[in-house]
Amino acid sequence: MSLATALCWSCVRCLAIALLVWPLSRLLSEAWDATRGSTRRGLLALLFVPFLFPELWVGYAYALWLIQHPVWNELLFDLLLLLKLVPAGAVVAHLSPPPPMSAQAIHCRRLAIRSDARWSSRFAVQLGCHVRGPLRAAVPAVALVFLLAFQDYELPSLMGIKSWTVWMFDAQAGARDATTALHHIGWPLACELAVLLPALAVTLSNSVQPTAMAEPVWPLTGLRSAIVWSYLVVSATLTAAIPIAITGRGMFAGFGQLFRNQSQLASLLSNIASGFVIGALAAGLTCGVAGRLLTPNPSPPWGEGKIDAAMLPRRRAGVRWLLMLPGCLGSLVVGLLVLVLFQRTPLFVVYDTPLPLVIALAAWLLPRGVLMLLLWSGIRHGAGSHLADIIHRAPSAPVAAKGIDLMWHLRHRPAWFCWMLVSYWAYLDLTSAAMLAPTGMASAPVRLYDLMHFSRTSLLSAQTCLTLLVPVVLLWIGFGVRRQVVRWLAV
Repeated sequence: MSLATALCWSCVRCLAIALLVWPLSRLLSEAWDATRGSTRRGLLALLFVPFLFPELWVGYAYALWLIQHPVWNELLFDLLLLLKLVPAGAVVAHLSPPPPMSAQAIHCRRLAIRSDARWSSRFAVQLGCHVRGPLRAAVPAVALVFLLAFQDYELPSLMGIKSWTVWMFDAQAGARDATTALHHIGWPLACELAVLLPALAVTLSNSVQPTAMAEPVWPLTGLRSAIVWSYLVVSATLTAAIPIAITGRGMFAGFGQLFRNQSQLASLLSNIASGFVIGALAAGLTCGVAGRLLTPNPSPPWGEGKIDAAMLPRRRAGVRWLLMLPGCLGSLVVGLLVLVLFQRTPLFVVYDTPLPLVIALAAWLLPRGVLMLLLWSGIRHGAGSHLADIIHRAPSAPVAAKGIDLMWHLRHRPAWFCWMLVSYWAYLDLTSAAMLAPTGMASAPVRLYDLMHFSRTSLLSAQTCLTLLVPVVLLWIGFGVRRQVVRWLAV
């Protein structure tokens, strides 16, 4: 299979998935707005299960269950990828501002068409209304889903699906250095930029053009409610429950074999620890840069008069998008670029250290870090933080403790959740870790990925479970410890 064939097929597949995801994302975004309390929490929990469940586990489970027919395998892969990316589209649809033309404005514009107007005039009016209305609103979500599907590597590799990422990774693995594979990156990069740059232009133009008023929020009842909840249950079942059930058979016997082989267990735990530490460092760098990019800076640090104050927000937005651009191109592209940078420059002296991998992971995850901080920024309010400071200074110890708890909920908990999630994404990444990990610090997911191509045993299922769950337990332990540390420092 040539790169051109894999690239064309990847583009067709990703475009079809992105177009199918948009109406589902819009419906789920409306359901998100319409629910409250425990119902909303349950809806969001089911919504994000497909996106957060480890892709390595899904690919390994369904690789055990593949039907030996390329068409059915392709359809199963497309379905799993679609279900995985619907949450990302729903988040973008939820955060995106309304388009310049609302549904009411479009209806009024259609009523204003003269009855004796030519069909070409009617078509032009209809097209203009859609371009400034629903089509414009769909561009960010459709572009994001296309890019995420286009950049996916783990799932197609484990399920034996044709993809340009699999072709490129294999070419890089068989080359003497990264420049050989980098020569072939031009066309995939052009495809990504052809989608990314127009979407970026639409997103930036939405910030300077007047937008329509938000659509009214309708209650989630009747048929819409049945569709939403049925979809959420089916998606969580296919992407999480079934993989757990498939790999769960014989897993306890595999744990027995693993714990009896102390050297193998020690090696696995060492790989988990090295991958977890590198992921945590990359996540810290990502969240620090993302927080800095989102921090308002009304006055220029170089003094007044040297730059127009009105131009400062626009320049800051340009710098923000420039820093996030590498991450929008995917882990494989970022890893190749960082690999060449540290192989072909004086930075070669630190090539066999964790630094290249930390930089690559941080650059790839920066857009996700910014999106997570934006998603959680709604619960961090200046007035609430000021009130927490006042309560914390109260002379009564019980009242001061309430202020500490309020500071935790408003300031520290959202940032900690963001760091936890970004750390886990960095830990699970295969492509950057396989290319840039220093000698003797191979991460556990990379080790398991290599083994999954040769065997499907209960021992490997137990190793997979341990590899993917131990970091989650460590992160939640750190979450509890962090809260107690915040209490202790604030006293």
